[in-house]
Amino acid sequence: MQNRREDFDKLRREYEETEAPPFGLNMIKTAIERGKADRRKRKVRTFVRSLSACAAALVLGLFLLPRVSEDAAFAMSNMPILSSFVGVDASEEIQVLSADGRYYADVTIPRVIELDKGNQKSLYTETDSLQNINLEIGAITHQLIREFDDAMEQDAGSAELVIKYELPKTTEQYFVLKLITYVGSGSGYEKDYFYTFDQNSGKRIFLQDLFAEDSDYVGLISENIKEQMKSRMAADSEEVYWLSNSVTPELAPLAFDKIEENQAFYINEENQLVIAFSEGDVGPMAMGTVEFVIPSEVIEQIRL
Repeated sequence: MQNRREDFDKLRREYEETEAPPFGLNMIKTAIERGKADRRKRKVRTFVRSLSACAAALVLGLFLLPRVSEDAAFAMSNMPILSSFVGVDASEEIQVLSADGRYYADVTIPRVIELDKGNQKSLYTETDSLQNINLEIGAITHQLIREFDDAMEQDAGSAELVIKYELPKTTEQYFVLKLITYVGSGSGYEKDYFYTFDQNSGKRIFLQDLFAEDSDYVGLISENIKEQMKSRMAADSEEVYWLSNSVTPELAPLAFDKIEENQAFYINEENQLVIAFSEGDVGPMAMGTVEFVIPSEVIEQIRL
């Protein structure tokens, strides 16, 4: 827990000390601060807005196309909710499109919020608060926005940025937010982030929290994933995973050995553990992001 706190404090310091580009800072502030009422209709307003380097914006023919709901956000009653206490506030969506089409961004920054449940006491502690999650999401998206902005200012050739979110179906015990990021420049790369809350304890759950202390969950899960990789490749020649016994010497350093102690994961609606990998983690980029559902019997003896 101490390491997590130190990691978060470091991330927050980096976020607070990094200078954001003008339009990027506006998007982050909007994502964090907005949480108003009723989103039954959506209108699209189109206008031209300059960046910090106005001349560069004019050269690129940059158009900003904010898509803002008529009344600014989801109503609480219409919000997609997977639990009694947590929901996601619909933040402002902004598109950036250069006149020549070489620079494109479609960004939606989610904000996790605790729903007002009258006099019920908040479940969320200071160290595991929703605010910390929103700061982490802000730090991730801030960095990507800044890199995109730098590419435009330097006229690096082309750049694409997509940030969006999904709410994977899970059980009543959990709430899961999936943050999807895609960065492209010639080729593209998708990296996904998962945030899971246990509604009974009010805490954010990391992978190790699901298992008994000192249990070999990393080894058990890793071995099962290897077996699944072999089965998938045997059934479909287009599926390729990097395993030590099936790669060339050049790819050997990339071969999958084991998951991280706090590997990306979520709990599906069948209460099964799903392990997630970003593009290029365990196979060629062309494979995209991949997931493995871990059979319950593999980990039932050690799962809390």
